[in-house]
Amino acid sequence: MKNFKLYILVLSVFVCSSCEKFLETEPFTFTTVNTLYNSPENAELGLIGCYSALHNTWFQGEVGALLTSAGTDEVVTSVGFSDVNYSPFGLLGVTSQNETIRSNWANLFNAINRVNNLLENIEKAGVPDPRKVEMISEARFLRGIHYLYLAFNYGGVPIYESAVHAEDAPRASLREVYDFIIADLTFAYENLPDRAAVQGRANKWSAAGFLAKTYTYLASAKINNVGG
Repeated sequence: MKNFKLYILVLSVFVCSSCEKFLETEPFTFTTVNTLYNSPENAELGLIGCYSALHNTWFQGEVGALLTSAGTDEVVTSVGFSDVNYSPFGLLGVTSQNETIRSNWANLFNAINRVNNLLENIEKAGVPDPRKVEMISEARFLRGIHYLYLAFNYGGVPIYESAVHAEDAPRASLREVYDFIIADLTFAYENLPDRAAVQGRANKWSAAGFLAKTYTYLASAKINNVGG
């Protein structure tokens, strides 16, 4: 019995010391947020990561169409279609428990977090002007349109200007969210070139288009007392 107790004691010490090693937080990959922004070239990679969020199905594709067109004649559930995550959108029966809504919310804020990480770290990457200003403008353009779709779908949402996203952050008012969107898109419009150096990237007129979309929506919202 004594030997058994001694064995348990030794095993416990071994397990505890092993756990400390398993819980080491040092990253073993080559790229983390803390190590990425150490050169202009890597900062460009960070910006590509911000753009890549646009290809997420939760932003565009079928999910984006569902969320922005639900309740219109563009989204009507066909007879016999019973997918619990999609059919409620065409029946105006969506609840907060819908997995599509939860995933859309999380992925839009993940995209915003990528932008905020870039904006917080671009200075230490040593990106020279005027490219640094262009990169900041592209990032703020992306943040602006992600917040635009959050506002379309959910109204007032938490506003994050840093990479720290608090789970219990309060929702800003719809007016505050749109003021934030307009500030980001206006900055992009005023600082981006007429034509992007890389095809497919945001330029001055990309920002102008989304500003027009924003102001058109706000005019409609005013008429229909959205947020009132």
